[in-house]
Amino acid sequence: MGTFNRVMFKMEKSFSDTPPAYSIASKTRARVENMRERLPLIHALCNPGMRQRHWEMVSEVVGRPIEPTDQTTLQDVINMRLDEFIEQFEPIAEAASKEFALEKARCYKFSSSFIRLFICSRQHI
Repeated sequence: MGTFNRVMFKMEKSFSDTPPAYSIASKTRARVENMRERLPLIHALCNPGMRQRHWEMVSEVVGRPIEPTDQTTLQDVINMRLDEFIEQFEPIAEAASKEFALEKARCYKFSSSFIRLFICSRQHI
């Protein structure tokens, strides 16, 4: 994002004599900056490790039920003003990530063991 901001800043400066181009460059930079500010929230709430218990914690922090669906959009999240709670969401999302990594490791270990057991049993038939 740093490189993009530098390029957009330079473009804005170079287009200062051309109002339509300057306006486009300025608006684009502002939109990207707006999105960049929301990335921590997106990172926390779009975490693949978030389970029902994590959403219950998020709901407790916010003080109202938060139950995202497949149709929930970033605009919905913005409208809920959830960005105000990002500092409380980060530890919840971090715990969800760690739990998810453990779940994946257990599944991998189980499937590896099962495959080895299956191969060994096939050799003895």
